Amino acid sequence: APAAPRPSPDVAGEGAMGKARADVWELEDSDRFSASGGREVSEFEAKLILKNDTRPVSEFFANRYEKEAGRMWDKFYKKNDKNFFKDRHYIHREWEDLVKGDGIKLLDAGCGVGNTVLPLLRLNPTMRVWACDISPNAVEILKQDPSFNASRCEGWVADLTCDDVASRTGTGTMDFAVLIFVLSAIDPDLFVASLRNVAAALKVG
Repeated sequence: APAAPRPSPDVAGEGAMGKARADVWELEDSDRFSASGGREVSEFEAKLILKNDTRPVSEFFANRYEKEAGRMWDKFYKKNDKNFFKDRHYIHREWEDLVKGDGIKLLDAGCGVGNTVLPLLRLNPTMRVWACDISPNAVEILKQDPSFNASRCEGWVADLTCDDVASRTGTGTMDFAVLIFVLSAIDPDLFVASLRNVAAALKVG
């Protein structure tokens, strides 16, 4: 369900505890939610959502979306540019190893416009990133970002379900790979092929 509206200082409380609560809300807002906040959906609305969720996409459109995935994502990024997803400033808190080592090599498979890798590159000045996405528009937007540095980040267009990722990164060369909100956009029948493709780029162990 969408987030409840951010509480006012009076609701959050006074003193150190109130400030801590307010800080948490500010962090949540900046990482996950729009500036306008959100609200809890009603029981009636939740039932409508679940009802609609039980109606699968027709086989025709499912096949079309799978076959034309690159074009669909390209249209999405052409329309939204880098304004849809927010930079993921929480990644390093969840996986500290991504930023605490020297010379880390990271593969961002399904990088979009760089919402994951650009914050990580700023936090770890010795990290190098290989970032690919099925959308040419997304990769171009990444490369046009003012903080993009071609000497530290290589961006290219690739379909994880069929393109050989390791041919670009080198086989067994990456320390880590991230796939943020990627598998949910891939046909489950192609999960194994996609993950094997990414795994080929990772170091053993």
